[in-house]
Amino acid sequence: MCKLLMGLIAPDSGAVYVDDMLTGERVRRLKRRLGYVPQILGGYPKMQVFEYLHFFSALAITWKKAGFAGESIFFGSCGDSLLGKIPLMEVLPRAVMQKLAIVRAMIHEPKILVLDDPMVSLDLRTISEIKELLLDFADEGKTVFMTGSALSDFSDLCTHLAFLHQGTVIRKGSVSRIFFRKSAHRISS
Repeated sequence: MCKLLMGLIAPDSGAVYVDDMLTGERVRRLKRRLGYVPQILGGYPKMQVFEYLHFFSALAITWKKAGFAGESIFFGSCGDSLLGKIPLMEVLPRAVMQKLAIVRAMIHEPKILVLDDPMVSLDLRTISEIKELLLDFADEGKTVFMTGSALSDFSDLCTHLAFLHQGTVIRKGSVSRIFFRKSAHRISS
């Protein structure tokens, strides 16, 4: 689903629109509006953390914001053990890499953030930190689109949900409506 939204693969049929733009056309213009965090994080293992952020921010020409976000997200979660040291990407734990990937996706200040299962294999503290970051992003009037398999990752974060089975939407709606339906179904059973 995320790859369809990003225009990385074409749909088997029909068309995919993101922010009133057809994916696959005017890809550069569309990608300026999107930030993307893939499920499998690519990396530059021999690059230092701030070199990584600087590299991507130079592409987006907003280093000042990236530096601030990197410091608050990265150092805020790693604690004193890494302060004063700038680690290489290859030594970072998965939780820190995931937060760093989200910061990287936000560097160019996209309107829409697309995350492919961002909470998988993360500890509760990291999940909480990522949720806070995403809620702040949404509070700016921006959109967060996430995929995942654990409903607990979404129920307190999202306003709307869609459930897919083999690429087909089988249920969608507001979180409250879906939970109301589920509760009503349990009571009647």
